[in-house]
Amino acid sequence: MANYQIKLTPVDTFFFGGEKHTIDKDGNYETNYFVESNAYPQQTTLLGLVRYYLLLKNSKVFDGKKITDKTEAAKIIGNTSFDYNNVKCVDGKIQSISPLYFSNKGENYYFAPFDQDFLMDGDTQFYKIGKDGKRTNYNAKDHYYDVCQRLFSAKGDIRKFDDIVKTAPQVGNEKAGNGETKDNKFYKQMSKRMVEPGWSFCIDAEIEDGAGVPAKDKDSLFVPFGGEKSFFKLEVEPKDTASFGVPVSFKRTILYLFCLSDCFVGADILDKAKLAVNRYVSFRNLKTTVANTDKYSGLSGLDPAQMDRSNRFNLLQRGSVLYFDNKTDLDAAAGTIANDDNQHCINIGFNKTFINNQNK
Repeated sequence: MANYQIKLTPVDTFFFGGEKHTIDKDGNYETNYFVESNAYPQQTTLLGLVRYYLLLKNSKVFDGKKITDKTEAAKIIGNTSFDYNNVKCVDGKIQSISPLYFSNKGENYYFAPFDQDFLMDGDTQFYKIGKDGKRTNYNAKDHYYDVCQRLFSAKGDIRKFDDIVKTAPQVGNEKAGNGETKDNKFYKQMSKRMVEPGWSFCIDAEIEDGAGVPAKDKDSLFVPFGGEKSFFKLEVEPKDTASFGVPVSFKRTILYLFCLSDCFVGADILDKAKLAVNRYVSFRNLKTTVANTDKYSGLSGLDPAQMDRSNRFNLLQRGSVLYFDNKTDLDAAAGTIANDDNQHCINIGFNKTFINNQNK
C-alpha cells in the first residue's frame, strides 16, 4: 500500500455541488433557475475522482467511456459510491482519502479555525487589536467578517479563502436531449474560479497495491470534473501524507476540538461545549453502483440505470471550533464524531478533527 498526493489544477472556471435540480410532481429532476457552486469539491466528489482515475489505469475493465467488466471493476473501485446509511460502502483498492487541502508553488495550505484572527482572553472572550492599538471585543451579533475561512501554510502564511476563489457568473438555457434549447428554461449559474494561477486542490489517497497506479505517473491527464465537467489537470505522485493541524499562531489556553473536515454530527454535539465558533454546511451526494448504473450523465430518482441523489444532511463545517470546560465533555464530543458508525465517513475524509486536550 502507498500514499499518493492527488492534485487538481483548474484550467478555467469550475462548478461543484449546489442544488442544481428540483423534483417535479412526477418525480423527474428539473434545473433550478439560479444555482451557485460550492467553493471547493466535497469529499464524495473527490472519492469519485479517485475511482475514475483507477478505472483509467485499468483498461481491461474500462474503455474510456464505460465499464466493460463490472465484476473486476468492483474489486478495484468498490461496488458503490459513498452512502452514509451503508457503513460497508467504501471498499475496493481505495483504503482512505484525506480531507481536502490546497497547494500553491510547492507549499501545502490547510483550512484554519474560523476564529483564527482573534485572540482569546481567558476562556470566554474573543477580541482583536486594531491598527490603532485599541482592543475590540467580539460580539456574535456584529457578524464579524473576520470569522471566515482562511488557509494557512506550515511556514505561517495566512490567506483569506475568498481572496483565492472568486465567483464567475454565467447565464444560459437548459438543453433537451437532442441539443435544442428548451423554452422558458433560462438559468443563471454562479461558477467559481481561482484568482491566482498556481493554486490546486489536493488530497492524499492510500491505495492498495495492484490497483494499476504506476510508481511515477508520467501521463499528463486533463479530466472533466465537477457539475459542469470542467477540465482540470490531474497529477498523481507518491508522497508522504500531509500534516494537518492548527497554525502556530493559534494560541488557546482552553480545551478545544477543531474540525479539519466537514463532520456528520447531530445538533446535540454542541450541548456540552462551553463555547463554539461554528457553521453548518448543506450536503448531499450522487449515488451510483457499478452493477446497475449505466448512465453517468443522467440524474433520476426513478431510473436505476441513472444516478440518484442522497438525502440532504447538515454537516458541521470544516473550520468550526468547539471549546470545553473539562476533558470528559471534550472526549465525549470527540468520541461522537469518531465513533465506529462513522468509520466509513472517516475513511473518505469526513469527521476528521484536531483535539487540544491540555489546558495551558
